[in-house]
Amino acid sequence: RRYARRLPPRHGFGTYQYPNSFFKYEGQWVNGEKHGLGKLSMRDGAYYEGEFVHGEIVGQGTRRFANGDTYIGTFNMGVMHGFGVMRLGNGDTYQGPFVQNTFHGVGVYTCANGDVYEGDFAKHQRTGQGRLTYADGSLYEGGWVGGRKCGQGEATFADGSWYKGSWANDAFHGPGEWYQAATDLTYRGEFEAGLPA
Repeated sequence: RRYARRLPPRHGFGTYQYPNSFFKYEGQWVNGEKHGLGKLSMRDGAYYEGEFVHGEIVGQGTRRFANGDTYIGTFNMGVMHGFGVMRLGNGDTYQGPFVQNTFHGVGVYTCANGDVYEGDFAKHQRTGQGRLTYADGSLYEGGWVGGRKCGQGEATFADGSWYKGSWANDAFHGPGEWYQAATDLTYRGEFEAGLPA
């Protein structure tokens, strides 16, 4: 009978090229498992670099995506979960908590054009209470649902105009008060789809 020679489990620092050749791991091993600091590279240019625990991506690390997005923060079982910073390929940045790869909790989203949103997120969208400061100095503070202004909120505009009241689908909707700086007039009453009703 012939016996196959058994290799001892990987232990220490080493490099492993996966059989499918898309993945390559370079880093620390403990008893045959990726454990400690390492880098998992993908053929499309994406990679994860950071902590591994018993073969899983767990702890602090950096994930670079093929589209140019980069996440630096906490991972749990391979997903972005915990506090982190995401820099998008378009120049936008999100800083705050992640739950299962999505913006979720109180965070700050800064757009490349200078607009800044500070407030609640749920499943990658502005949902709850938040403040959006526009690059031109305009400001909205109030309710959000699904990424749109909704519920009670107040807005001030770069020209000095302002609105206080109800919103729906990013527009004045319901009871409110609107001051127009250009005419020095104020309208109090009902609004529908952004206009006095």
